[in-house]
Amino acid sequence: MTGATSLYSLYLERFAQYTAIYGSLVGIISTLIFFYLLGAIFVLGTELNGILAEMWEQIEKEETP
Repeated sequence: MTGATSLYSLYLERFAQYTAIYGSLVGIISTLIFFYLLGAIFVLGTELNGILAEMWEQIEKEETP
């Protein structure tokens, strides 16, 4: 039983170290994903703005005699 307890405590010590390492990696990866999605939203917004501007110009040209 003492061997199991010492192995379990060793496991907990190692697991805490992995959490510290992978926790920071998860933070970096989630930040990169956030920036990627933010960039994609920005690009899609500019594309939509361009399409709407072209449509608006066509509507104005059709209304003027």
